[in-house]
Amino acid sequence: MIEKKPVWERFSYGYLYRESKKRLRNFHKLCANIPISDKELFVAIDNRLKVAAQVIKRDNSFFGHLFNRFLFEKVGVIDITGNQLKRLLELAGQQPVEIIDIARDYEIDYGELVELLEKALLIVN
Repeated sequence: MIEKKPVWERFSYGYLYRESKKRLRNFHKLCANIPISDKELFVAIDNRLKVAAQVIKRDNSFFGHLFNRFLFEKVGVIDITGNQLKRLLELAGQQPVEIIDIARDYEIDYGELVELLEKALLIVN
């Protein structure tokens, strides 16, 4: 007996998702190798600290906490690229505990990032 195919067939989104994820990962690796200046580094980290401060402030109320949950924001944790983290540790004069892959993203505590930024600013200035 011959089976009839349905009039419409489900389009496979898995392939498109995997391909776009692979291309974005390659683009991220390419951008990670671009050197950044001290000023660009300090501006980028300062912007991340401002956003993290807003997240912490917003988390004090019920609706702010709910809003953070919808946006998948982590309170007190900042995402930073491996390139930025490696450069910041070099400027602060600290040795990393483990080898830092510049193509990866790392999560760092808010207080630790503030301390690293202050040390780096003191050494640079």
